[in-house]
Amino acid sequence: MNTLLSGFAGALAATFLAIMYQSVNYAAKHRLEIMFKVVEHLDGLCYLLLNLREQSGHTAELERAANETKARKYQALLDKLKRLLESSIAATYIKSSYGNDSDELKKFNELHNEISRAEKGLITGIYTNDLDDFDKKFREEIHPHRKKLTEHLLEKTKGSIILSGFFLPWKKK
Repeated sequence: MNTLLSGFAGALAATFLAIMYQSVNYAAKHRLEIMFKVVEHLDGLCYLLLNLREQSGHTAELERAANETKARKYQALLDKLKRLLESSIAATYIKSSYGNDSDELKKFNELHNEISRAEKGLITGIYTNDLDDFDKKFREEIHPHRKKLTEHLLEKTKGSIILSGFFLPWKKK
């Protein structure tokens, strides 16, 4: 009887550990997918922002130019950038994985707002006379912030961090 009980207890422990492993593994994969989607979204924003910057250096020229192709390209870039800025998909991914009040969401929103301000600055002509200011802002603020957020999201995919959430759910991660 004692052997039967110890065998049963061992089977329960093994089942519990297998369930924990699968849960942590699933959560890590889910967070990794979220990280890739968020990074892809931010890369798209930055790519379009830099292309818009390149085109905005020629805004006055575009207004005078007979070549409508350049003007259409500028407008297409602007439309794509605005569409990505207005999209809430990346923020929704973060909310679904980390929660509404998470540091990850706050960091994402801060970066998103920086990109949005840079875009508005290009459109309104703040950087028209000196695109070096825009380049400096991108190099010193936007790019480092994006890199830190990416590293932070990657760090949060580690199984030990996810596992700590199972055992200490009341403690802030």
